[in-house]
Amino acid sequence: MAITAKWRQHIEAWQRSGLSQAEYCAAQQLNVRTFTARLSDYRKFPKLDSTALIPVQIQPVTAEAIVFTHAQGHRLELPASMPANWLNGIESASKVRSYQELMVHMFGKLAAAMFFWNFLRVST
Repeated sequence: MAITAKWRQHIEAWQRSGLSQAEYCAAQQLNVRTFTARLSDYRKFPKLDSTALIPVQIQPVTAEAIVFTHAQGHRLELPASMPANWLNGIESASKVRSYQELMVHMFGKLAAAMFFWNFLRVST
C-alpha cells in the first residue's frame, strides 16, 4: 500500500521525536495498530526521489524462443515469431492453479489455432 503524505509526515516526526510508538500515538491521538501498519508499509516502500534519473541502455533482443515457466516447474517454449495476441492469451494461462487446468487451457488454444489454420488454408 502506498503511504500518504499525512502518514509519511507522522512517521518521520515520530522518528525525530525519540518517543516510543505508543507515546507518539497517544500524543497525536492516533491508533497504535494503524500507525504500526503504516510504518510497516513505509518500510516496505521507501520514498523514491522522483527527480533521480537512472541511466538505461536499450539493446535489441534477439531471441529464438519464448519460454514460459509455470509455478510448478512446467515449461512451454514457443518460437519468437509467435504473434503478440497469442502470447497474451498464453500468459493468462500462468494464472491457473493446477497442471490439469494449464493443459486444458493450452490444448484449447492449440485446437483453436489448428482449426483456424486449417480453415484458412482450405478457404484460400
